[in-house]
Amino acid sequence: TTCACTAATKKMAQQHYDLACTAATKKMAQQHYDLCLYRCDEKVSDTAGHCKQACFKNILVPYHMIKHQAQDSEENLYRQCLAGRLPNITQKDYVACTNNIYSQRVELMMAHYANSAEKILSTIH
Repeated sequence: TTCACTAATKKMAQQHYDLACTAATKKMAQQHYDLCLYRCDEKVSDTAGHCKQACFKNILVPYHMIKHQAQDSEENLYRQCLAGRLPNITQKDYVACTNNIYSQRVELMMAHYANSAEKILSTIH
């Protein structure tokens, strides 16, 4: 039972980190989008609508695509991981595969977070 408790604790910690990472990435994308809209409003012209559409297309669309890619691939990755451990799957295998999924999602979301941060910094400077 000690192993099960340790595994459950690790899973909870990874879930917490995953949620925090996802929330931070969402907040970064929203702030980047807000900054872009603000910059569009600063320019008084007839192309403000096009500018705002570009903000949506270049900031929010990629964020939602990354988010869906991270979530949609989970089931397949989990099945592939377990298939690699056949024929004798143990509890440790389930835990390891779950941890791999969380790690991959966090890695994907953090890469997008870093990319968004770089874009914001280049916009500001």
